[in-house]
Amino acid sequence: MNAASDLYSQALSLPPAQREELAQLLFESLPYDDETTVEISEEFEQEIERRIAERAAGTAKCVDMETFIATIRAAANPPEMK
Repeated sequence: MNAASDLYSQALSLPPAQREELAQLLFESLPYDDETTVEISEEFEQEIERRIAERAAGTAKCVDMETFIATIRAAANPPEMK
């Protein structure tokens, strides 16, 4: 195992709030400036533009954070079939 894998394994043993704090600290430690760019596909760029336009037009279907999280959790943990 390399150092990153070892740290990852250790981090998984932390309580969720501490993992979140660690993730934020690691993210903030990454170099970033206005010159940094991220390459995205044309299809993804079009999807972003479509969603921005829907939001601006007031036609986007929005949900609150609690509903969003519940939906994602339900999708990730479907009930067992009997």
